[in-house]
Amino acid sequence: MNKFFPIIFLSFLLIKTPLFAQEITILDAKEKIPVTGAHIHDLKLKTHAISNEQGKARISLQNNSVLLITAIAYDSLQITYKEIKQAGYIIYLAPKAYHLEQVDIVVDVIREDAREQAVSFSVLNNKTTSFAQAATSAEILENTGKISVQKTQAGGGSPILRGFEANKILLIVDGVRMNNAIFRSGHLQNSITIDRNALENVEVIYGAGSLIYGSDALGGVIHYHTVKPVFSSGDKLQIQNKLLSGLASATNSAYGSYQLNFGTRKWAHILQFSYNTYGDVRGGSRGNNYTSLKNPAYKWTEMPFYVQTNREGKDSMYVNPNAKVQKRIGYKQYDALFKSAYKINAKNILSTNFQFSTTSNIQRIDKLTDYKNGILKYADYYYGPQKRFLASANFSQTELFNLDLSQLNIAFQKIEESRISRKFNNYSEKHQIENLTIFSINYDAKKYFNNPNKLYFGSEIFINRLSSTAYFRDIFTETHSPAQTRYPDGGSKTLTAASYIDYIHKFNPQWKINSGIRLTYNYLRSEFNDTTFAHFPFSVIKINRFMPSASINLSYTNNYFENIFIQSTGFRSPNVDDYGKIRAKDGFITMPNDKLKPEYLWHSEEIFRYNHPDLKIELNLWHDYMWQAIVRTTADFNGSDSILYDGEYNHIIINTNADKAQIYGFSAQISKGVKIAPKKQLNFQTAMQYIKGINLTQKEPLAHIPPFSTQANINYKTTKLKVGTEFRFNASKPVEQMSPLGEDNQDEATEIGYPAWWVLNTYINSQFSPKISGKFRINNIFDYRYKTFASAMTAPGRNWIVSLLIKI
Repeated sequence: MNKFFPIIFLSFLLIKTPLFAQEITILDAKEKIPVTGAHIHDLKLKTHAISNEQGKARISLQNNSVLLITAIAYDSLQITYKEIKQAGYIIYLAPKAYHLEQVDIVVDVIREDAREQAVSFSVLNNKTTSFAQAATSAEILENTGKISVQKTQAGGGSPILRGFEANKILLIVDGVRMNNAIFRSGHLQNSITIDRNALENVEVIYGAGSLIYGSDALGGVIHYHTVKPVFSSGDKLQIQNKLLSGLASATNSAYGSYQLNFGTRKWAHILQFSYNTYGDVRGGSRGNNYTSLKNPAYKWTEMPFYVQTNREGKDSMYVNPNAKVQKRIGYKQYDALFKSAYKINAKNILSTNFQFSTTSNIQRIDKLTDYKNGILKYADYYYGPQKRFLASANFSQTELFNLDLSQLNIAFQKIEESRISRKFNNYSEKHQIENLTIFSINYDAKKYFNNPNKLYFGSEIFINRLSSTAYFRDIFTETHSPAQTRYPDGGSKTLTAASYIDYIHKFNPQWKINSGIRLTYNYLRSEFNDTTFAHFPFSVIKINRFMPSASINLSYTNNYFENIFIQSTGFRSPNVDDYGKIRAKDGFITMPNDKLKPEYLWHSEEIFRYNHPDLKIELNLWHDYMWQAIVRTTADFNGSDSILYDGEYNHIIINTNADKAQIYGFSAQISKGVKIAPKKQLNFQTAMQYIKGINLTQKEPLAHIPPFSTQANINYKTTKLKVGTEFRFNASKPVEQMSPLGEDNQDEATEIGYPAWWVLNTYINSQFSPKISGKFRINNIFDYRYKTFASAMTAPGRNWIVSLLIKI
């Protein structure tokens, strides 16, 4: 079943015996609290490590080892192995009498500690990745070299992880689950509701993460971490202001952000506002001249006509003066964030987190380019303002009930989404509005046993309430009439309750095993009141199930080498979008299915790592075997295979459980650093990925499988300057390799599918002074014309981007 089983375990035997590794703890000498992010360098072995949120780090040592330990706001310390051993492997750092940088001691959530969990992961840091120069928080993820991003509209961005997309990957912001009852299986834009200017880092965990995170983490977890309030290091109130602004040419966009941080030794607060405006997007002028599969009379990636409505409500088709410009797709986004933290004492921190995001209307480019009998089909087809509100409170404590760390996180979310559409010269406008209220509570804890062994455990409750409404509005008379709702009109509610336990045991400094189990209870109920549109054979859909999951990870570390073997199960319980949605697209209409069951996955992976301070290599081989996989299929409804909807007959499809499916692939990445001078370095990084997915029951391709991709980055860095060049390549995706029921947006491709493409980017980051820095980049230097896989929107052409950061 697993294509990589022949090499499993064999690789463990090929690695030489190490010296030995030891876990050490770094503490503040004054307050005896953990020092996070301390850099530990063995001057003899040339190895290094970084302390985690508990101040702990594991590093290979020998009897003549000499460690140099550095941390922001602490005096550097050089210490021998003999001194470390005599101190019981606990090292105290003395705080500096002055303060160079603010020290962030707000504890992160426990469950994202990927380094201890022995999994495949990537961490993107704002200081090195230039988050603000990506268009959205979704596009930031492309910097991993392992994630594709699909875009149906300018205000879009649907990440694809290892052949999984939308509701099959888990989005988290600051420890709070974003996936909700209406996360759909197609393409999602929810990640753009996170302000990229407020991000501190993004962690991506690849592969099934259902043990720690629960349902939906089939392809992996994307965890967005926003900026945290910073306590003062002295007795005075400490205040810092940041102003960030930028412009981009091809997307006609501009943004501005203001951040205020103020804190004392006990209290810390951070406030941030961001404003983004995006205009019409210009595609490239060079490259392919394929014919559009959806509109054979026109060139692919071009928009020859657009609709404009005058003040009297009259729709007219206009010739686009520049067909490479995608008209009417610009939008605005507003974001606000406020966080507070109170240090009760050295062992307890109470923090609160408030986030709000909203947009203007966002037109869908795929609908604005639909034709019927040579005439554009829609005058308008857009998402209304997408609103997200989050309020959470986190209580973190150490040494409570003899636990090393425990956290209680309570969160409330309010989500509003809407879809508005009106056909050309039709004055009845359709509105579909979804309102979600979400309540969640998580408790997570960590306990150390005899230093090398750790126990993680926790519980969560997650509740969704959904209200779905719809109506037609006459744009002249403002009168309303009933319309079919997207989801059950009688309302829906879901409840998930789960507990997990995960144990990490070190047999010796080289071998470690990580195993755990999780039990999840899922309850869903939806009611249909109005059955005028279709006489369903049911008025209530109810799901009530228990779902177990487990994992076992075995790792072997030998000096610079690490080998990890992973076996885990994953699951995803169907949500309201899976079993209760009514939605028409491209001649097909999705109908409800009250027989839908959870989908399950068996994940196998082997990771090879070489971690040297100047050279890092990683190879991942994985195989996912799925059963009861939720896929689309054709169906009959009341004896008919089609139904009249919105004035047109559509073929019926439903989400159903396939017997078997599989996804397998590999990824590889290399990073190399070369010191040219004490403060000058040349860096090189490259990554590539290949994925294959098959519906074994229907003998057809699975949806959401991106083509082979690779990227490379070379940069030169000094203390004040960073200059670099990026190369990105995506292979072609033929039509015959796409899912046959429209999930891969075949109609947005050419007659051969999605052609291969490559782009070259360059950038310069400069630190003009301690308080002023600027960044300049050119994306798609050669102005190449292309679409990313499954995207309706043409990618921007040559794009000049500039940003400026001022600290006050």
